[in-house]
Amino acid sequence: MEAGSSLDIFERMMRSAPQTGAEGSHVGAQPPRSERQRKADATTEAARQLIEEENEARDAKTRRLRASRLAQGDS
Repeated sequence: MEAGSSLDIFERMMRSAPQTGAEGSHVGAQPPRSERQRKADATTEAARQLIEEENEARDAKTRRLRASRLAQGDS
């Protein structure tokens, strides 16, 4: 049996059916999330939004300062 290249092996693996292990191992409906988990999710989402807003503000400030610095160099 010929081993083949790594690329050939990878392509064969990608074409084959996925191996899921034991039958029925797929997770069905999830149980409802606890109040604690819902609060944690809300906190996480709020933190992510704040971080994203801060990143956008920092990027805007950087662009503004860079433009100002370049304009001063042109004078």
